Amino acid sequence: MVDKILFLSNNREDSRAAAHLFREQASKSNLAWESAAGTIDDAEQLSSSAAMIVIVEPTSASNKIPSLSVPTEVWKYSAPEDFSGTIGKNLANLIVRLILKGGKRQPSAESASALTPAPTQLLKARAQTAVRVGLESKGRGGKKVSVITGLPLSDNEFEDLTTKLKRSCGTGGTYKDQQIEIQGDHRAKLMTELEKLGYKPKRTGG
Repeated sequence: MVDKILFLSNNREDSRAAAHLFREQASKSNLAWESAAGTIDDAEQLSSSAAMIVIVEPTSASNKIPSLSVPTEVWKYSAPEDFSGTIGKNLANLIVRLILKGGKRQPSAESASALTPAPTQLLKARAQTAVRVGLESKGRGGKKVSVITGLPLSDNEFEDLTTKLKRSCGTGGTYKDQQIEIQGDHRAKLMTELEKLGYKPKRTGG
């Protein structure tokens, strides 16, 4: 059985466009995932056949997100002209996450365990991910914070990696808005730790 991602929006055109973009990228990446589209009003009815739900809406929307038993993400875009670019970036990250979790198509004769990517596949996917390690202090009371962006991880994976990096650097930190923040300038250490995991991070901010 092929897993399905359900794209929802109050504007059916948005959910259909996102589902179409996903199918295009999934096909190029040989992912064994399908997509469907619908409206938020039909979320409860449609969610039963989905393995994952993505709600697409403009940043100005104040709609109440339905509580569903299926893993759900919310992707926001700032304006209609930014839809393709913003949703496209989210889709690219999602595709990598699905690949790392074993979403590639496999010959039907192979066992389910074969759907787990080999270490070389996983490392290749990570090496192609645009990860940045920068330093910020603006708006932080003069305190320096090392910031990691571009990681295609789920919330649980972000939590695990943040905990590991805080321990490695011996300091505090957190993750929010798809980025990890570690207190202090620990860019060199963070890049080393990310490289151990197979990423090829780039240092930014001097």
